[in-house]
Amino acid sequence: MGTQEEERKRGATMTTNIERRAEYLQKLRDPKWQRRRLEIMQRDEFACTKCDDTTSTLNVHHKYYRFGAEPWEYPDEALVTLCETCHQEETELAGVRRGYEREIVELIRVENFNPREVLGLLSTLAYHRITPGIMSEAIHDATPDLSIGKLHVIAMYDADQDATSN
Repeated sequence: MGTQEEERKRGATMTTNIERRAEYLQKLRDPKWQRRRLEIMQRDEFACTKCDDTTSTLNVHHKYYRFGAEPWEYPDEALVTLCETCHQEETELAGVRRGYEREIVELIRVENFNPREVLGLLSTLAYHRITPGIMSEAIHDATPDLSIGKLHVIAMYDADQDATSN
């Protein structure tokens, strides 16, 4: 059971999130966003870029967000047309990805990676196509083949290999 202070903070955070969401929705009504949205839909030929649906309601999805940027201030490659279903799926996946990103950052902090090891880890993940999902399972399930310690060793090994190959 949480203390009154914890409950007050949780309530304040929820209020802040609700206020931020309302502010964002208001920005989506801005003519600048409406023009930008139309440009992206025209570029994508008024079809979902994932499933090619042309009959459902279409949304323009931000692939990422930048702090302080207005919805219409993103480059073309950051925006994509999606049908309602695909947009919902992408939005849910984005939440999952944010969780993975936090876990990767936490791994780097807990294991005290130096910059060279961070680069080694990133190149290892890309080279071996180790997705954040696989990494997350390894962290949570202590999978012997991909433990945090082994990721640290792999990162060092790959950083050494990169240094010797250049």
